[in-house]
Amino acid sequence: MSDPDPRPSAWSRLWRWLKYGRTTGSRGWSMYLQAREPRPWTAPLRAWRVLAGRRGIIPTPLLYLIVAGIGLVIGVVLQVTVGVWWWLPPLVLLMFAWLVFFTSIWWHPGARAGSLRVELLTAANPRRGFEARRREQREQMRASGLPLFELESWPGSVRLAGWGGPTGRITHVSVGFFDEPDTPPVVTTSTVAEEAEHEDRMRDRLLDELSGIDLEQRTGPSPSPEAIRAGLDQARDELRGVNWTPTTICIDGREHPGHELRAPSAAAAYCAVGDLWVTITATAHADYRLCTITDPARILDAA
Repeated sequence: MSDPDPRPSAWSRLWRWLKYGRTTGSRGWSMYLQAREPRPWTAPLRAWRVLAGRRGIIPTPLLYLIVAGIGLVIGVVLQVTVGVWWWLPPLVLLMFAWLVFFTSIWWHPGARAGSLRVELLTAANPRRGFEARRREQREQMRASGLPLFELESWPGSVRLAGWGGPTGRITHVSVGFFDEPDTPPVVTTSTVAEEAEHEDRMRDRLLDELSGIDLEQRTGPSPSPEAIRAGLDQARDELRGVNWTPTTICIDGREHPGHELRAPSAAAAYCAVGDLWVTITATAHADYRLCTITDPARILDAA
């Protein structure tokens, strides 16, 4: 029986390193708070990693090798013709390429998810950087101008449940309603801006949210990736068989016509408010009576 996962050869690992700058795995991004303060003398290395990660062009060893090869050819020609040292052109080209790649940090700064200042602060002091990033995200949410809504009467806790959108711009914000502080929300209200004229996309968004509510019951507590995908597909197929029906959502005492979907394990509803969509998802029956949150800081600071 052949090995189902043979170890890559040295040449294939070398080629992968030349093309991607690594031999295994893939690049990814995460936000976390280190449990232990890093060593002070590692701050320059962490700062460099932040700068390198923000480059608009991520060079690879193969790219530098090509630049060096072109420089070497130019150097040999210049040494034969005018007597210039053969190693000078490749060195100059490599330095020029490095500077171009490095300056791409400042290309299209609006396309970055966070500011360079906060990322460098995180590299120097992870705890202070974590708090600065939280403040930065809250400022972005306030600047988005999206209204937040809460249930008129809710006995449990209320806090920010999520946000997102294109890089540098927030287009949807969610508020969660919790029975217990460390449990999933029982009800979630969302304000969505980017799907203003696409009701079908709004319905697909809600189906995606509902399909994950009872996922653990379908897959067990420690599912494999294949089981998760199968459980989500099964839930979506079942939800697509449930019809959306007309309903009314009351916001600040004013009624807005909308639609709802009631499944055995969850329910969802939505309505249009101007150019925005307001949605409600719940694991049980929810009263569709909302009011605008007049003090967003109360919700943002509780997150």
